[in-house]
Amino acid sequence: MLTRLETEFASISDGVGDAGSPTDIERVVLRDGSSVVIRPLAAGDEAAIASWFAGLGAETRYARFFVSLERLDRRAQSELARVDHFDNQAIAAVAPDGATVGVARYLRIAKSRSVEVAVAWPMTGGGGAS
Repeated sequence: MLTRLETEFASISDGVGDAGSPTDIERVVLRDGSSVVIRPLAAGDEAAIASWFAGLGAETRYARFFVSLERLDRRAQSELARVDHFDNQAIAAVAPDGATVGVARYLRIAKSRSVEVAVAWPMTGGGGAS
C-alpha cells in the first residue's frame, strides 16, 4: 500500500502538474532517522505553502515576512507558490504525512548574478529560519 506522500509523488513523476521531472524529487533521510521528500514548488501548491506557514512560530513569521502575520491569505499563498524555476526558485521538504516542513527559495535580483535566499522551517519552541 502506498503512503499519501508516495501517491502524491507518483502522480508528479507521471507528469501531472509542473513540479519538475522525477529527477527533481529526492527522498532524504535526516539525522534522527526520519525522512522527507525534497521537491520543487509548483503552481497550485498553495496547500503546501499553507501547511508550511502553519508550522512556523511568531518570531519566524516576523523574520521571514517583516510583519506580524497570523495567517497567509490566498493571494499571498498563490504568490509564494508561483515560481519560474529560473529567476524565482523554491523547493519544499515534505514529511511522510504530507505536511510541508520546510521551504527554501531564491529570487534573482534585477537580472544580475545575485540572488536573495530564504530558508524557513518549523521547529519546536517557536519555529526556525535562516
